[in-house]
Amino acid sequence: PEVQRTLDSPFDNQAIPLRLAAYVLGPADEGKTKVMLVAEADPRALAFTPKDGHDTDTLESTFVISSTAGESFHYQSRLDLSYPPEARAQLEKTWLPVQRPFELPPGVYQAHFALKDIGQGRMGSVTHAFEVEGSQRLRVTTPVLTDALVPGTGDPRPALLARRTFAAGSRLYGQFEVYGAQPDPATGQPRVSAGHVLRRTDGTILSRLEPTPMPPNPEGQITRLLAISLRTAAQGPHELELTVRDDVANTVVELTEPFEVQGTAPPATTPAAAPAPPALSVTQDASGYRQLVSSYASRPQDAALSLARWPAGTRRGAAQAFKKE
Repeated sequence: PEVQRTLDSPFDNQAIPLRLAAYVLGPADEGKTKVMLVAEADPRALAFTPKDGHDTDTLESTFVISSTAGESFHYQSRLDLSYPPEARAQLEKTWLPVQRPFELPPGVYQAHFALKDIGQGRMGSVTHAFEVEGSQRLRVTTPVLTDALVPGTGDPRPALLARRTFAAGSRLYGQFEVYGAQPDPATGQPRVSAGHVLRRTDGTILSRLEPTPMPPNPEGQITRLLAISLRTAAQGPHELELTVRDDVANTVVELTEPFEVQGTAPPATTPAAAPAPPALSVTQDASGYRQLVSSYASRPQDAALSLARWPAGTRRGAAQAFKKE
């Protein structure tokens, strides 16, 4: 009953500070869409007790999703925590993550998350509204924006966060996927391009990537991983604006992800010589220029390093020809 009253309340309970985000991802069965709810709790509000050299606590977490159509989905679980002191200290910086996947039909939803500390009876709650779109022609998943990678996965894989505050001078990772692009009748494959702009909310542009092709990977997925430096970002609100185009259907989706930068970037130091990017066998003309830009779309600094090997006159001529194309 206590949990139900907390979930039914129109006000969030801040006794345990919480954050909540919804990531609307790829398609699921029966016309549904995969959605990952990501909650984070401030461990400083929890009643950890020492046991065998670890800090322990027991929590009860509850996710409830309600749609404007009257449907509801819920999941409840018990969390038995046990952390060595150094891991708990790190947890105070990142907060305690609690995640749960759902498969939802199209609609407008409100997610509720409640967390109860069994030992002390303290409870927190938070709400978050989101929408699951229908099967339109072009759809972009909720962009992942994070300063952490999932460890032990081989290829870089951005970690899902509810936090939207990042340190000045840090590196952000972004990732998104595209669904519903129209196939090119000539090849049977979709042609999608995407670019982004990083700016302060006062309009100052910090970096820009003009739209470049997003060819499907061997599994047929259209996905992009971004690496974005906050080296020149000052403290305050910022936003990442994504532009995704279906070049066959000539349709565009634009998404804006707001976030906050905290602190001051460390002073610049003289960097060591950057390692040369992997060599690509390309012709030194407009076609080769285009191949370099496309191959290093998420690492424009590597494209610049590769192009720096070209003779200056050749590089300028290829760039001009590329722009005309």
